[in-house]
Amino acid sequence: MKQHTTSTVYLIHLLRPLGNPNNPRGMASHYLGFAEHDLAARLERHHAGNGSRIMAAVAKAGIPGCWRECGKAARVLTSGA
Repeated sequence: MKQHTTSTVYLIHLLRPLGNPNNPRGMASHYLGFAEHDLAARLERHHAGNGSRIMAAVAKAGIPGCWRECGKAARVLTSGA
């Protein structure tokens, strides 16, 4: 049995970098993410600090960001029989 699913790739631009300002290589200004089903729910988890470790640090620091959908990816899942 085949099942089709669509996922979304998105980019979050942080309006203020996260990390150590004394080490430019230790700073993050963007986060590239992947939402398996519901993009809005995934972004809400990030905003609440539950989406990923780096986005939890962003939420804790109160850093605002803006997001952009980068594209959709279709996958076909098959059940092994």
